Amino acid sequence: MKFKTTALLGIATVGIGLGVYFLEYKNKLNLELEKENSSQIITFSGDQVNFIELQKKKQKITLQKSEKGWTLLEPIQDQADNDKVEELINGLIKEKSIAVAKAGTQLSETDLKDYGLDDPEVVYIFKNNSGSSHKVTVGSQKNFEGNAFIRLDSENRVLVANTAWYTQGQNALIYYREKRLFRYQLAAVNEMKVKSLQDQFSIKKVDGKWIVDSSDFDLDQNKVHDMLKKIAEASILEYVIDGEPSTALLKEKGLIKSPVRVQLNRGDLIWSAEINQNEKEKSLFAITDRPTNLVRLNITDWEFFGNLTLDSLRDRSNLTRFNIDDVKKIYYKTNNKSLSFEKEGDHWKPSVALTGSQSFDEKTLQAALNRIHDLVISEFINKGANEFRGTDMVILKAGSDRLVYQLNWGPELKLKRHGAEKNYYYARTQLDPLIFALEKSKIESLGFDKIITSAQNAVHAKNLISSDDTQSEKSQEVKQ
Repeated sequence: MKFKTTALLGIATVGIGLGVYFLEYKNKLNLELEKENSSQIITFSGDQVNFIELQKKKQKITLQKSEKGWTLLEPIQDQADNDKVEELINGLIKEKSIAVAKAGTQLSETDLKDYGLDDPEVVYIFKNNSGSSHKVTVGSQKNFEGNAFIRLDSENRVLVANTAWYTQGQNALIYYREKRLFRYQLAAVNEMKVKSLQDQFSIKKVDGKWIVDSSDFDLDQNKVHDMLKKIAEASILEYVIDGEPSTALLKEKGLIKSPVRVQLNRGDLIWSAEINQNEKEKSLFAITDRPTNLVRLNITDWEFFGNLTLDSLRDRSNLTRFNIDDVKKIYYKTNNKSLSFEKEGDHWKPSVALTGSQSFDEKTLQAALNRIHDLVISEFINKGANEFRGTDMVILKAGSDRLVYQLNWGPELKLKRHGAEKNYYYARTQLDPLIFALEKSKIESLGFDKIITSAQNAVHAKNLISSDDTQSEKSQEVKQ
């Protein structure tokens, strides 16, 4: 009986101990949670923010969110850069205070001056969908670690916070303003007209495909999309003039008779931009419509706009395209030398038996076939039918001897592109009588001359490798 009483007392003691422990643990968690919540500067989530105001020393910037995104209300009404506004929100809304620099019943003017809060760097006002708001005043002074001093609403405390509160206030209006040259949805664009330093052309979209009127060649749809995207997303560095600029200013910037003009048609509107480089200012300027603005672009964009050409949009693979899985026979001829191979099952072999001193490299043959498959037209040339002879060739056939692909090339020619001269071959495939140019280096890199090698060459190559290894070892010994 005495043992049972003792056991019950022990159990009760353990129970009380556990209860006290969990109570203390819960209180500790509550204290930590309370401390965590008390350090939160903005108490509502970022996705609820629909209004932001930045009161700076010389400017006030006001932003409002709608279903279409963020809009600038002050100091000018315009589209806002949604990404930058969201960066501002995400960068600040989750910030917590680092420490309390000053607390009291009431902050004096001296206190405010000590922390730069009498002449703040910036004052943020955040509002959310529910009508709640927070005002964060950022002092013009920083602590020795570079952190910011802030005051939340009208609290009688000065908090130490991340320097991001200070640096975000340094951003100029252009940071929050829409900076895309073309502000509309690209998917709706159905016509593009271009006049550049190199070309003048017009293309349009029919049944979802970009084409050239009165032309028998195809456009590379990806290249057209890339060109449109690069035009649209050319970044505006500065809004020089909002609205119609004066004739004198247009003349000063070289935009009276611009050498480059881009026009995009959406059906419901026609947008255009006149673009020119100002060598005196070493800047690139553009005059746009819808809206009408004189803007400054990145000078590096001049190479892109100045060199827009229709040729760069042409499909360079439609005349070199074939199904590589259909290929069962390969015939290669160049410089009076010919090679032929055939596929049995999953492996390639020479069509003619090799001599005892020769070796066959199947991996090199497969690599050569892959390179042929990946070839694209280097340059389109207006003339070449009379010069083309095409005595060198690669012929690819199916197992039934059906012709899969044939590429002929020769002789050589030189072409100057973008100030540099390169060596090419005249070339043609069986798919079209069009003569085009292939870079000489692409033909040479096919590697057919390395598929079959003699034993003497193999020994020579091995000796070279061995010599290189020996030299490497000696070099390592010297270093040691």
